[in-house]
Amino acid sequence: MNGKTGVFMINLSELSDFMLRFKNNDNTHMIRIFDNSGVMIVNPDSKQLVLQRFNASTAEVFTKLINKEKEYKQIIFTSANTNKEQFGAYTKIDKTGWSIIIRESHDVILESLKKDDYLFYFSNTIFYISFYIPLF
Repeated sequence: MNGKTGVFMINLSELSDFMLRFKNNDNTHMIRIFDNSGVMIVNPDSKQLVLQRFNASTAEVFTKLINKEKEYKQIIFTSANTNKEQFGAYTKIDKTGWSIIIRESHDVILESLKKDDYLFYFSNTIFYISFYIPLF
């Protein structure tokens, strides 16, 4: 902006309402937003953490993901709030320095894969049975 100061306003409640549409399989919301110092700005599942200005800069979401990995790289990290494993990635907003986290419960992902494996084995079994029975 050639040395000029610009001001922009963001209505965080509208942003939060928009984020409410994106839910994980375990009924939690997949998006979290942190400011450039690690303070939680938006968390639809725990508004109390936002009101308390919870600083997550020492949590694994920062130490293993944001401070260590490139944007969009997906890793497993432990949630500071629930102490459960999460699978997620992040991106940064250059103009604000905010980090946007997209995450899902690692357990839910594993359960989904197990169901898919079960479905795969079940469908293969049905296929083999339907293929081999006519041969006899």
